[in-house]
Amino acid sequence: MTTHDGFTPLLDAWLAEEGRITTPDYLDEVFTRTSRMRQRPAWLSPGRWLPMSTTTLDARLYSLRPAVKYVALAVVLIAAVLAATLLLAGAHRVPPPFGPAANGRVFFDASGSIVSTMPDGSDRRTFDIRLPGVATPIASPDGTTVAFESIDPSMVNNGSVWAVDADGSHLRKLTGDLSLTIDPMSILSWSPDSKHVTFGAFQEGENRLFIANADGSGVRRLGDRQPPGTNPVPVAESLQAPVRLWYNPKWSTSGTWIAFTDEDPDVDTAISVIHPDGTDYHRLPAPQNAGIGLHGFQVWAPDGTDRLLYADGATQDFQGATVAVMDVDTGIQTTLAQAVPGVEQHRPAWSPDATRIAFHRGSEIVVVNADGTDPRVLNDTLGLGTFGWSPDGTRLFGLSADNTTLDSIAVDGESPPIRIPIQGTTPGIFSWQRVAP
Repeated sequence: MTTHDGFTPLLDAWLAEEGRITTPDYLDEVFTRTSRMRQRPAWLSPGRWLPMSTTTLDARLYSLRPAVKYVALAVVLIAAVLAATLLLAGAHRVPPPFGPAANGRVFFDASGSIVSTMPDGSDRRTFDIRLPGVATPIASPDGTTVAFESIDPSMVNNGSVWAVDADGSHLRKLTGDLSLTIDPMSILSWSPDSKHVTFGAFQEGENRLFIANADGSGVRRLGDRQPPGTNPVPVAESLQAPVRLWYNPKWSTSGTWIAFTDEDPDVDTAISVIHPDGTDYHRLPAPQNAGIGLHGFQVWAPDGTDRLLYADGATQDFQGATVAVMDVDTGIQTTLAQAVPGVEQHRPAWSPDATRIAFHRGSEIVVVNADGTDPRVLNDTLGLGTFGWSPDGTRLFGLSADNTTLDSIAVDGESPPIRIPIQGTTPGIFSWQRVAP
């Protein structure tokens, strides 16, 4: 049998004609339409986040009766919801970096160790930290970590900074091999992302600021304590009369600035700011002779703005005559509490939502709106030391007048004070853990 030789060329020509790549004339219109369409939500495509064995329906399902099909589909959906719920429940939730949060545990130092309790004083725990002179525990903004100092009075270079998880585990040293002398009343401060700690210490006779990584991976000196345009002071002379004393740094909630006490001995004590990278160090235009109120718990506005709260006009006891707020970016100062002759006003603290400010006025505690209006004296009081707000903004806490208990008082005055026995030496610093709502 003979094959027709003309068929193969005709077939090849037809396939070449019909099979060539072409672009439809309506392609531009298709692209125009689809560019305005939103992507399909992920939850509508369970194959993205559930195993294929869960999302692929067996062919036998289609042969089932409608009622059985609906039951099977319901089972698949319920399984998906349960899987998502378990995934969320297993995730570690932390509060936002600033602003109101739920009340966690209270941390304070007593007799050289760290103690934590529930806000009512129950479930008292002492951390098993075998270091000398453990003091000043400060909880991180995310509530997961506590930074503290270890001060050995038997040594010349006696200090180091450490961190531990909030449950007392995973102890690590943050200051590495640095030889430091640390004031037992100095204050540590966390960056808003809870990744770094800043602190002040003497190193080789000079009072400096430092920033340490919270995981213990490194530490660096922050800025140069010499004011611009001056020559470095020899170490031997700086031990006698240091040009500047930098201490008690506080990180802004915006992360932009670190404020600190900037003391020029026998001249004044002012507030200065510096960027975390060590640039743009400068003294603020006011106040001069700033009171010790800068040492408070929440001097920066807890809303991410660069507003600084402090006591102004240091009295003979280095407290403060007035309370003021400064916009660091503009240098504008607003006085919130007018001076009262013979009465000290000091250690102000922001409420977590930045709407109110509490401060000492003599032996009273006064709460005012953030603009200074509507002052109200609380029925209960605290000792004259530093105090702060509970994370949820309902209570104030600090040492009692006799330094034997750590007290919290209701801002609305409708519940009695809570008193936590210290059972040891008086704490230097205390803090209240923020947890997710």
